[in-house]
Amino acid sequence: MSFLTCIPSVFVIGDDYEILLNLREPGLVSLSVGDDVYDAWNKELARIGIDVMITGHLHRLLVLNKNDGRALRPNPYPVIVGAQPLKPRENMAGTAITLYPDRLEYKFTDSSRAILGEGTISFN
Repeated sequence: MSFLTCIPSVFVIGDDYEILLNLREPGLVSLSVGDDVYDAWNKELARIGIDVMITGHLHRLLVLNKNDGRALRPNPYPVIVGAQPLKPRENMAGTAITLYPDRLEYKFTDSSRAILGEGTISFN
């Protein structure tokens, strides 16, 4: 089974970067997929050469740096996990992303547009 049939995904490809928009949990911060499946995904992502993965689905706001020791499995690329329901129930946090040729800037924001965290990921 190929990577693209396992995970609903969108690739954003610029002149200087490739980004995976992963529409499901990536297996880095929970154990929803087996090691064999995750290893197959990582091999394919290494072949493609992505610079960063952006995902949600976990109800968290989190950034894992490349090879982050907090990840449950190896991550040879940075991962932004950026969607979280907040209280009151109608409040939702998400991730605003701005792409530049050499970097990605992100801001975690809530429904009132308050900034909950921000940072930059450089493309090498």
